[in-house]
Amino acid sequence: MDEQHRDNCGWSALHYAALEGHCEVVRTLCNAGARPTCADNDGRTPLMLAAQEGHVTLVNQLVEEHHADVDQHAHDKTTPLRLAALQGHVNVVRSLLTFGANQNCQDADGRSTLYILALENRLQMAEFLIESGGCDVEVRDLEGRTALHVSAWQGHAEMVTLLLTVGHADPNAVDNERRTPLHSAAWQGHAEVVRILLENDAHPDDTCNQGATALGIAAQEGHEECVRILLAVGADPNHCDQCGRNALKVAAKSGHQAVVRLLEQATSSAAPPVPPNSLPLPNGAILCPSAPCLQDSPDLTGKRRSVVSSDSSNLTNSTRSSHKDIQ
Repeated sequence: MDEQHRDNCGWSALHYAALEGHCEVVRTLCNAGARPTCADNDGRTPLMLAAQEGHVTLVNQLVEEHHADVDQHAHDKTTPLRLAALQGHVNVVRSLLTFGANQNCQDADGRSTLYILALENRLQMAEFLIESGGCDVEVRDLEGRTALHVSAWQGHAEMVTLLLTVGHADPNAVDNERRTPLHSAAWQGHAEVVRILLENDAHPDDTCNQGATALGIAAQEGHEECVRILLAVGADPNHCDQCGRNALKVAAKSGHQAVVRLLEQATSSAAPPVPPNSLPLPNGAILCPSAPCLQDSPDLTGKRRSVVSSDSSNLTNSTRSSHKDIQ
């Protein structure tokens, strides 16, 4: 028997045994010379397959008996911990952390496991990682975005609250364009997230590289309730971006008459305060095709097919146009 024989996908007998969780078969193969660190054509190891499928006993065996590397990653930088976390296998994640797995490993796009969990609104697993200790909530992707940026952009109000209150994430973190999570939420019109960020010390008048504030962005996009909330906390309606445009001007240019009326009221010397309306939590994320961070993660549920063909680029096709320019 050739323990090292590979098929066209680079899978050995050990890969197949690990995928199915066959502990004794794995032990026999390893004792006969099969290497637990062997990788397939995509860089996937037997430990990754066992972790993805939730085979906690085999995961423990591969690490303790056969000295598998807990942080060995595939070509797309995916680790066993990432695969287990995305599938919700808490026991596997706990074991890997006990063995010293690095939960802050970044993939080819600079994203940590927590970042992906925040993107996909995996609340329970995100909370587990944060509370386990050692989880860096400020890890940034290649565009400088944190987990809080992407959860705010998606409108995941509970995730935003978790990151701020349990993870103590910086509400004023800036990406490479100096956009904050508040900019992201205002852009997408996620009023409840805007409210949560402001209640946790987000700065309403921080500006991005174009000089735009969250109020100017919300006004341009016609998000009336976001504008109302920002005005209520004292956001400056007279602030001008680098092109000399204030919130009223961009709202008028975009034809958002309800927002124009709000801003005219706010800039009137006799204007009464503008009370924020009470909104329920968003029902779900609003997807914007121009924002690469919003695409679904690779399908990890289809066993061999998902393991062989998964590509981290599916999550981020391009990171150059997360937000369109202010018009």
